[in-house]
Amino acid sequence: MEDKARTAAPNLVRDALTLADRGWKVLPAYGVVDGRCGCGNLDCQSPGKHPVFSRWQDRATAVAGQIRSMDWNGRNVAVATGRGSNLL
Repeated sequence: MEDKARTAAPNLVRDALTLADRGWKVLPAYGVVDGRCGCGNLDCQSPGKHPVFSRWQDRATAVAGQIRSMDWNGRNVAVATGRGSNLL
């Protein structure tokens, strides 16, 4: 599998890994492009603040290799709150 971290902003991946080191599960969220959400929905109610993929509750991770393999280009780092990250 391609290491997508190489093509993303290095600081973004580093920040995601730093959060994961705390035991927090992270995932990519859409970014904002030209004032609009990167999801492409012109009526998006949460621009730059919602997960890129479905089933995010199951796919958020604190595993470094999984974080590095995610596509972070044009994304934000989101932290999955709740029991999985001990953030209630």
